[in-house]
Amino acid sequence: MKKNTAKVVLTVVAIATVVSGCGKKKQEINLTESGEIITVESLKAEVDELTAKVNSMQETMDRYYAGSKEGEQEPAFSLDDVSYDVAEFDDRVLVVLKNNGTEPVIGLKVLATFCDAGNNVIGSKENFVEITTPGAVSVAEVDYFDMDFSGRSDYDHVDIQLSKENYSFTRTFLSADNFNVETTQTDGKDLNVKVTNQGDVDADMIQLTAVFYKDGAIVGYNTNSMINVQTGMYDSKMLYGAYAYQEDGSTQKADYDSYEVYLSSIYNY
Repeated sequence: MKKNTAKVVLTVVAIATVVSGCGKKKQEINLTESGEIITVESLKAEVDELTAKVNSMQETMDRYYAGSKEGEQEPAFSLDDVSYDVAEFDDRVLVVLKNNGTEPVIGLKVLATFCDAGNNVIGSKENFVEITTPGAVSVAEVDYFDMDFSGRSDYDHVDIQLSKENYSFTRTFLSADNFNVETTQTDGKDLNVKVTNQGDVDADMIQLTAVFYKDGAIVGYNTNSMINVQTGMYDSKMLYGAYAYQEDGSTQKADYDSYEVYLSSIYNY
């Protein structure tokens, strides 16, 4: 799936040079530092391959916009199949939700209610999780912006309530069993995640989530996405290491000693 895009960029120039300069004769052109000989035919083949890939991605987006016009639907999953952990920081709360069921969780609303020591409500805020694949996690982030308090020290505890929310899109979900995930850690403790489609169906969208832990406690998370991962092919994305959230809204790199990487959602439009 990965291509030498620099070589492809030179394609149009190379073809134009050969056709205008010779017209009737095939020539070999040395374009690479390694001395690799590239013919006009091979350059044209790369252009055709790149064009096909762009067209495929456009078809994916067309299906997305078409599927987003469906009428409202009621979620079919059970709230009993969703568990969660809460991590509280200086400027936000992270709710790490896990789908323990066998069906995708679609349309999950997360309401965070903040209380003082007397259990009096001092503020509330909600977020929405679109899709979570069976066995995977998604993260709902609730910040303190525009609240009647400004930081973690201003409230005593937070209560989390989950509910279903109607949704208005259609998706065809793919099993995570058909995808191989390889994760390598960089010197800066970021994660390079390679996902290979071992199934017989292309994947329009793959959402990745990494959750980072220190001494068993959640210290941060990161997400990324892959588009149009075709069968037999792979894509690689970076998931940057955990960040500690500060009361002023800034972030700094946090230390972690373990992590989990999930394919939070895999589907076609």
